[in-house]
Amino acid sequence: MNKYLQIIDNETNQPWNVKIIESGDSYGLDNCLTHDGVEPLVEFYDGRYIENFGILGQFVSRYYVETILEGNNTGLNLHGGVESWSIGYEGMKEVRDFLRHEYNQFNNPELRRLRELNA
Repeated sequence: MNKYLQIIDNETNQPWNVKIIESGDSYGLDNCLTHDGVEPLVEFYDGRYIENFGILGQFVSRYYVETILEGNNTGLNLHGGVESWSIGYEGMKEVRDFLRHEYNQFNNPELRRLRELNA
C-alpha cells in the first residue's frame, strides 16, 4: 500500500509530495506500472502543479528508499536542470525521518532480510 508525506521545504517554501512504493504497488504515469522488486522506492512530486498533473503534482524523481537513507545529512538536488527541484537539509531530514519510521529493522522484515542477503 502506498504511503505519502507532504512537506513544505523551509528553504524554498515549495510544497513536495513524497510517495513510497512497495512491492506490488502501482506507480508511473496513470499508475500503469507495478513494482515487482523487493526493495521499496520513493518518489518525489512538485506539489505546485497539481492542477496539470494530478493530486500529487508533477513527478520529479524516483529513488530506492535505501539510497535516500544512506545519504548524508544534507539536502538533495532532485533534478539538475530545474533550479527549484531541490530539497534543503530540513526538508530532507523530514523525508529521511519518515522513511526511517516506515523502514526500520523492527517493522519491515522483508527489507531486513534483503539487507542480510546483500551483506
